[in-house]
Amino acid sequence: MTDLVVQYLEAIILAYGSFGLFIAAITEELIAPIPSSFVILTGGFVFLGGQPIGVYEVLKLSIVVALPIAAGLTLGSLFWYGLARRLGRPFIIKIGPYIGLSVLEVEKVETWMHKSIADNTVLFLSRAIPVMPALAVNLASGVLRFPLSQYIPITFLATFFKAVVLGFLGWQAGSLYREYSALFQKIEIWVLVFLLISVVIFIWYRRRKIGRI
Repeated sequence: MTDLVVQYLEAIILAYGSFGLFIAAITEELIAPIPSSFVILTGGFVFLGGQPIGVYEVLKLSIVVALPIAAGLTLGSLFWYGLARRLGRPFIIKIGPYIGLSVLEVEKVETWMHKSIADNTVLFLSRAIPVMPALAVNLASGVLRFPLSQYIPITFLATFFKAVVLGFLGWQAGSLYREYSALFQKIEIWVLVFLLISVVIFIWYRRRKIGRI
């Protein structure tokens, strides 16, 4: 199923250019199993593969590739953010098994963000770092009711930064961009595992500490 969606996204990008990147980015953000770096790496390869590094090429990467991707990822993220903001934690518990995400993973991201909820740098970094699971960040932001007036511009800027970095990687990787995308997906899975283990340890520690009081 995921392979078919990936092939479909590649076809859209090749057929419609920057607009195809915008549509593919929205789709990638909505469908959890798709590797979160796939569209960006593909865009870098399709639009700049084989071209030398220069000022024009960097501008092309920023405007033709990164801008539509950042807009698409930001727009797509609002779906999960809005549902989590409106329905809260029970919603995540219900849909978690169907999208490959547990409430513990979201709680870990939520705990990290809540330590400095007033500091927008936390949200920026969580969306800019390629291996951070975007779905968990979107849901945690919604549950925490992160102000929408701040969530949208920060998410856009962070995903634009990520699109430039990964787009450059896809540009330089050439036809190996699929392998790079698979690698980032594996790293994301390990990050999720780490978040899950961290939350379990934290809950165990808190319960043990409360039991001693």
